[in-house]
Amino acid sequence: EDAAFRNDKSLPPPPPPPRTAPHPRARCAVPRDPALCPLCKRRCAQPAVVRTSGWVFCHPCVVDEVRRNGRCPVTLASAEERDVVRLFSE
Repeated sequence: EDAAFRNDKSLPPPPPPPRTAPHPRARCAVPRDPALCPLCKRRCAQPAVVRTSGWVFCHPCVVDEVRRNGRCPVTLASAEERDVVRLFSE
């Protein structure tokens, strides 16, 4: 039953959760284009989300930032490396 459900492409993916608002003292400015990493300002080739905030960054950028500072660079929400989750698409 689970395999049949996973292969059913007629169901749309659920919407993403809302992102937490940027903190006034954020460590980086949020680009207008959501496909760009807020840290390096380039298109996210290896996107990853910070679970504690919902913001997406390049995986290498955000892992380094979270290791050094222990928080999301946009919202300043507390985060650990385990809170950084790679995103994959088909």
